[in-house]
Amino acid sequence: MKTRSTITNPKKLAVLSLLCSTYLPVYAEEAITKLEAVTSYGEQTALQQRQQSPNSIVVIDQAQIERFNDATAGDVLRRLPGVLFGGAPGENKDVRIRGLDKEYSQVLINGRRIPGGGEKREFQLDQLPAQLIERIEVIRAPTADMDAQGIAGTINIILKTIPSEPLFSITAGASLLKDGDIKPNINLTYGGQEDDFGYLLNLNVQQRQLTKNKTKQSFKADGSADKSETEHEDKQFDELQFAPSFSWTLSDKDQLSIEPLLLVSDEDKTKDKLKFKSDGSIDGKELEQEEKQRLNWALYGQWQHQYGSGNEFSLGINLQESKEDKEKVKTAYKGEDNLDKIENEIEDKSDQEWALTLKNKNYIGEQHTLVTGIEFIDKERNKNKIRTETKKGETKPKSEAKDKYNINEQRFNAYILDEYSLSERQLLTPGIRFEWTDTRVTSSSETNSTSTDSFWSPSLHYLFNWTEATNIRASITNTARRPKFDDMAPYVESKDGTLDKPDKAGNPDLIPETATGFDVGIDHYFAKQAGNIGLNVFYRDIDDKIETRVTFDSTTERYQETPENVGSARLKGIEFDMSFNMNSYGLEGLTLSGNVTFLDGEITDQLTGKKTPFKEQPDYVYNLGFDHQIPSLSVSWGMNFNQISARESDEIKDGKQTLESLAMQKYLDLYIKKSFANGSEIRLSAQNLLEANTDKNKTIFKGDGNIDKFEHDLEQSSRIIYLSFTGRW
Repeated sequence: MKTRSTITNPKKLAVLSLLCSTYLPVYAEEAITKLEAVTSYGEQTALQQRQQSPNSIVVIDQAQIERFNDATAGDVLRRLPGVLFGGAPGENKDVRIRGLDKEYSQVLINGRRIPGGGEKREFQLDQLPAQLIERIEVIRAPTADMDAQGIAGTINIILKTIPSEPLFSITAGASLLKDGDIKPNINLTYGGQEDDFGYLLNLNVQQRQLTKNKTKQSFKADGSADKSETEHEDKQFDELQFAPSFSWTLSDKDQLSIEPLLLVSDEDKTKDKLKFKSDGSIDGKELEQEEKQRLNWALYGQWQHQYGSGNEFSLGINLQESKEDKEKVKTAYKGEDNLDKIENEIEDKSDQEWALTLKNKNYIGEQHTLVTGIEFIDKERNKNKIRTETKKGETKPKSEAKDKYNINEQRFNAYILDEYSLSERQLLTPGIRFEWTDTRVTSSSETNSTSTDSFWSPSLHYLFNWTEATNIRASITNTARRPKFDDMAPYVESKDGTLDKPDKAGNPDLIPETATGFDVGIDHYFAKQAGNIGLNVFYRDIDDKIETRVTFDSTTERYQETPENVGSARLKGIEFDMSFNMNSYGLEGLTLSGNVTFLDGEITDQLTGKKTPFKEQPDYVYNLGFDHQIPSLSVSWGMNFNQISARESDEIKDGKQTLESLAMQKYLDLYIKKSFANGSEIRLSAQNLLEANTDKNKTIFKGDGNIDKFEHDLEQSSRIIYLSFTGRW
């Protein structure tokens, strides 16, 4: 295990030096000639909200979100500090903050968790179009009134809100992949205020396409070439999203709001795979067809009441459901045309949830703002996967023990926090949150298990306004990561029971991982808040880390692979960002931007003392870019370059230790926008111009520690061209 240092690594210092002297962050304010803030919500711009927040956050606004014609929320987030995505290159759905896997990142919509169908409790961000979003907050250190399930960080996506003035806009566009089809999209936004009633209708309809090509080469333990594969995959998406909002002013002290949300996605995937023998002759062929329907709906209602001297009380109810239905057929051939078998898979997953929330805010004198609240959440998760195999005319069931289960979680949360003004320049925000969860799991074998866990989450945030333009922040927080759904099911799946092919089992006794976190940062704002520079240092100490272990059961005399709370981990890093408008240097309308995050972390098995890296955690992630406005032509254009360093992982897969190394990845995006006097605009963008690839090497060991084989995988994505027209009335 190599030792990596966040501070002394010369490559990291070189990148940091380059950023400090030349470039500045991708989430900087939109370049504007007169150094004025562009987009505001309420009375705060993105940088103002960041500056005034009691805890450490990063905010981007609607102008920044619209810059590159992004199709989904994931496409936008890829350019933010310390954010990357797992999976195939260009498929930005499973967010990874600060290099940790997707289960350590929390996604909220309007401050509320929304189920997304993932086994690791993740919300897949490709379901949410960028056209519905008003701003995005990256919350590095949570306050006590937030759900504590964000060890790496929290993404809070704020959907477009009711406008104060009448608004009607249409955005129509199309996207084109290299060697792909033209995919149209249209967005309609209509809203305004009429007396005591406010409304917003936001409808988005779009088609998307993703393609990738993959090659895989296997090598024997002695290094000689073995089998190989080539694969082409094409995904077609038809999507509809609707996010209206309504509000009624019932009296001078009472307001009622209703926020529905509907996300519908139909996905068709085709995959063609050719298998080759070591001599290059065709060994087999696989044709795969998959249809997937995803549905998310939510209905949130809130009554807000003001009393006393500005005090507020709110009552909210949230109903939501996530459903995913999938049908897959895989036809396998021996050689090129000799039918071997047909595999069928039907899977239905659903998450149903309702929540009741009570929140109260009291202003006590001029120094204290006391916020208290309670939350009750009832969640039910169902999964049913049926797999069959037809071979030589005979159909056999192939479903596994973990393919069917039901999980019911009931949670009670309570919190209290105090925004305490120590002085005109100092704000202290202590808080504590209590989360209690009762979990009931039923597996396919009708085996039931019940478990209860509780978690105290104290937090303390300190904000010092050193000057009117410079802030210093420090935070101590406790966060958690709840176990993966599949891992909690009480099942045993029989394999060979050997060290190489152990049985697999779930573990309903798993408890959440917990982490103590420290964040210290400084931010400086300049040029009427059109520019900023920020530095943040963070540390996470994680206990009860869930790791897969292979153990020998002396009773059954068989080996078994099980997830257990047997590890601890640490994560540390530095986040640097800056934005600068170059007007004062004679470069009118030019804004340089950039950010870099340096990461270092490791996992320790408490039983064996073995240390391993986090799965595919990079040493650094950075973005470099610029935006240039040309007022005489009413044109603006810009660029963003994103680079992710090489990554490694060491984990147990199917009873075998697998070492992986993933090569560096690079992304390049460009855009140009033409504005007209009537408020309309045309925008052209090109994304993933470098056609980023996933270049991965694997070393796979047998159960006895000897090398089994080597593998080299290469996945390549496609560049995308977007063209859109927006009209506003």
